[in-house]
Amino acid sequence: MTQSNQRMIDVMQKPTIEMVSEFIGKDEFRHWTAITKFIEDNYAGLYNTNDWIFGGKEFGWGLRFKKTKLLCTLIPEKGRLLIQIVLTRSDRVEVEKILSELSPALREKINNTKIVRDGKWLGIVLDENIVLDDIKKLLVIKFSPENIVEPPSIFTSRFINR
Repeated sequence: MTQSNQRMIDVMQKPTIEMVSEFIGKDEFRHWTAITKFIEDNYAGLYNTNDWIFGGKEFGWGLRFKKTKLLCTLIPEKGRLLIQIVLTRSDRVEVEKILSELSPALREKINNTKIVRDGKWLGIVLDENIVLDDIKKLLVIKFSPENIVEPPSIFTSRFINR
């Protein structure tokens, strides 16, 4: 994650959906909508879909999906969407099982991200190399929903009943 990407950094201005859409752009906002819909459909009632956190002038605003365990944070950047997913030790074991099913770009990001005290902090930008289904697979590993409404493609039963 480079610091040169412009973020929403006005502490006095909590983002609205309209602001995010304009800031990240129409194409990226489709990704935003798809991810939030996936979370709402598959984790109904577990996550507050308006849990905005401010990470300071350097990191700006992010939409956090957290109950007791952090699922992910969506960070609007000018012209793009950054998805932050922290893989714990147990998450990394499960990710290893499906690594070959992920896009080469995401495999490279996972393999090259250093482990810090509480896990691998992945900053993922959806583009032509990393696809939405990859993100959905990681989210299901983070927290397996009771009933998958919209399963990621190449989805296997090992995620549902682990």
